[in-house]
Amino acid sequence: MSDSGSATPATPPAPSPQDVLADLTSRDVSRILRASSTINWGSRELAEALAPHVRRIDTETDNLDYAGMLHSNANHVVQAVSVITAAAEGRCVCTTYHGWMFYEPEKLEQLGRVEILSHTEPGWSMTFECRCTLCDATYSVEQGDYHYMWWQWSKPPKAAKRPKLRYRTAKNVG
Repeated sequence: MSDSGSATPATPPAPSPQDVLADLTSRDVSRILRASSTINWGSRELAEALAPHVRRIDTETDNLDYAGMLHSNANHVVQAVSVITAAAEGRCVCTTYHGWMFYEPEKLEQLGRVEILSHTEPGWSMTFECRCTLCDATYSVEQGDYHYMWWQWSKPPKAAKRPKLRYRTAKNVG
């Protein structure tokens, strides 16, 4: 007799692109939000499979009441459309991270989408340096807290080029 309490529950299979497309074009807010989460945290392959349908998805998800308290739930849908658009344009998904405040570096690292290169002392406010595992782009990520935890992704500032200095040599002096 097995102890069913010690068994790890099976992870449900990922929805197919056809199922996600059906949810996104259903005009049912709860289905659209669930599908948006699947895209925002899903694989690049899923976004690429949905890329030919991005205009239809954008139209079918528009003008609905997504509600939300401190943060409109419509932003999750807008981000999902951005992810699909990036795939349609051949851009890496990481180029959309700056547009959505919920991309937690540690969760993305667990998913294999980024590598955390460094971070400041752990706390409510901290900064991460991350590298995308798909395209090698690097980002500086500020973590903050208000009524909920948020993350702001940005490209790190480019190192300033040192001006070329012209030195006089002993031959030129005099």
